[in-house]
Amino acid sequence: MQRLIILFGLLGCFTLAYSQIEIQKIKPLSYFQPRISKGEIAGVVTLLASKDKIISLEALGYSNLERKVPMKIDDLFWIASQTKPMVALAFMMLLEEQKISLDDTLYKYIKVFKNQKVEVEIDEHSTLLRNPKRPITFRDLLNHTSGLPPEPPVQKGPYDRVILEDIMPGYAYTHLKSDPGVVEIYSNMGINTVGRMIELLSGYRFDDFMQKRLFDPLGMKNTTFVPTEAQVARIVTSYKMDSNILKPVALGFTQPLTDKNRVALPYGGLFSTAADLARFCQMCLNGGELDGRRYIMKSTLDSMLVKRSKISPFGVGFLLYKEGTYGHSGAFNTDMSIFTKSNLISVTLLQMPALMECRAYVRDAIWALEDQNKPDANKK
Repeated sequence: MQRLIILFGLLGCFTLAYSQIEIQKIKPLSYFQPRISKGEIAGVVTLLASKDKIISLEALGYSNLERKVPMKIDDLFWIASQTKPMVALAFMMLLEEQKISLDDTLYKYIKVFKNQKVEVEIDEHSTLLRNPKRPITFRDLLNHTSGLPPEPPVQKGPYDRVILEDIMPGYAYTHLKSDPGVVEIYSNMGINTVGRMIELLSGYRFDDFMQKRLFDPLGMKNTTFVPTEAQVARIVTSYKMDSNILKPVALGFTQPLTDKNRVALPYGGLFSTAADLARFCQMCLNGGELDGRRYIMKSTLDSMLVKRSKISPFGVGFLLYKEGTYGHSGAFNTDMSIFTKSNLISVTLLQMPALMECRAYVRDAIWALEDQNKPDANKK
């Protein structure tokens, strides 16, 4: 196995200037080595960063087991739902610029949603339809309380064949599973609707807006909905466990991935690298600014990091893991976490729809060090 490490000479002198915890105690690859050795994981890329520097960027294992291709630090991964917070932040940029409230109603902009109904179960044999108690707001879409189901019953995958404008009527005629603002239903439909709102408010195609306003300015050169041929060659093979053997699993996209007619999926269509994800996270950790450019006001970003309720994991587009830590994970075991208490960022990239505890290894290690540094802990 090949281990590639970039340390930039920082670990030996990493002090309180960057963090209140002893980051050198964290050895990300050590958490994954046993599972790779057992054949449970093909390979992994990990990254640790501060507000302005990459502390460590490492790769271990293989990006393709069959051909024994070593994992590299600049390999691309399908990051799935990690797309969601980027879409949410881009949308909040537009709301901020156009002075639109997060609690504005969806049907004011996409009128077909005005007549949507709530489906109420009477018993196991019957249901009735009624008007919702209030309209869907943008906040509902972003914290998964719109009442929209997880996936569109009127559209079958692959989902990257129909443009966002054309799928909105089908979404609007889909019955809500609850009144807006009441029940959390993790809804890809809701985030796709946000993507369509980005088009309406900006006048750009969704992916063009993301590229022009977020990816290009941040220098995220390998973050894309439609990879080039060169990028496809660097995409890590996805695996699933079958009869105790890792076997390749196809992603649910139209092939080839380079097809320019494929539609960018707001709910989870991005491919990216660890270094690119660090750029997005650094911008967030710096309160919406990076390298002298402001993307969003700190107050607007802070408003995204408020839990919907005490027991909810959802903010506005972000998962709020615990106080002082937020980010998002992806379905194939990718994660980015932002630690405001210790001013750190972690990125963990695997490519398999199982062993979800793996994506929290580094996060848990940072939390343990944060807990050790608490004043009460130091008195013991």
